[in-house]
Amino acid sequence: MKTYTKILGIVSSIILIAFVGSCDDDVDVENNNDPSLDNFFQSLDQIEGAANGCYAQLQTAGLYQRFGYIFPDAMSDEMESGGDPNFAPFNRFEFTPQSNPIAQYWTSCYNGIGACNFVLSNEALMRSNQQLVGADYSVEDVDDVVGQALFLSYRLDTNIFLTFS
Repeated sequence: MKTYTKILGIVSSIILIAFVGSCDDDVDVENNNDPSLDNFFQSLDQIEGAANGCYAQLQTAGLYQRFGYIFPDAMSDEMESGGDPNFAPFNRFEFTPQSNPIAQYWTSCYNGIGACNFVLSNEALMRSNQQLVGADYSVEDVDDVVGQALFLSYRLDTNIFLTFS
């Protein structure tokens, strides 16, 4: 019995030393799933994905999923809030910049503009990658994606201006 306990103690000590001694805090870990500009905008799927990212902000609660189309109506005579706490302040013009719906609206607009600016600022990279051998997208595809980003950034910017002017 003593031998069994002694062997178990030695094995446990070896395992403990192996686990404690094998840790290294200086390990550099790279996320291979995180795209960088070095490996992005090299395929049609990637440039279309960047354009789709511009549209994603339109589907948030801050814009057309909820508040984006209700603000103008709630501030007009076309709608009565019926006491709904979400819309009554807009109907009575008692909202402030700190109101949660206003913050969501502005955040969605500026996140969308940021996504459009990402596409627009990388137009030259898309065009240079398109000229590489084996690229599966054309100059027209780049023009299409850039055009969508220009339109959406203008639309989001004028949306902010028209709603609150």
